[in-house]
Amino acid sequence: GEGPTPGSRLVVVTLGREGAIAVEQGASARHPGFAVEVVDTTGAGDCFNAAFLAGRLWGWDLARCLRFANAAAALSVTRVGPRGWLPTVEEVYAFLGEREPRPGDEG
Repeated sequence: GEGPTPGSRLVVVTLGREGAIAVEQGASARHPGFAVEVVDTTGAGDCFNAAFLAGRLWGWDLARCLRFANAAAALSVTRVGPRGWLPTVEEVYAFLGEREPRPGDEG
């Protein structure tokens, strides 16, 4: 996919366990949250933001960014504390049931 264009406007609203919505010029996406056993929500928003921005930098579309960011945030709440667990890219892919895709791959 294409990355953000200069001057683009992007709004992302997180909805906790309900997932997130993203809207930008002429495009929008929504992704539901993932059902996990919540231990501590500290840092989940920061984890979501970092994962979403990483996806944008890799050139992913809104839907793929939301899916990845929701998965990362879901994983992050399964352990205690803001540094309890920030999942790696590979751990997020494993959670999503994907086999070794790499950032920038299409799809």
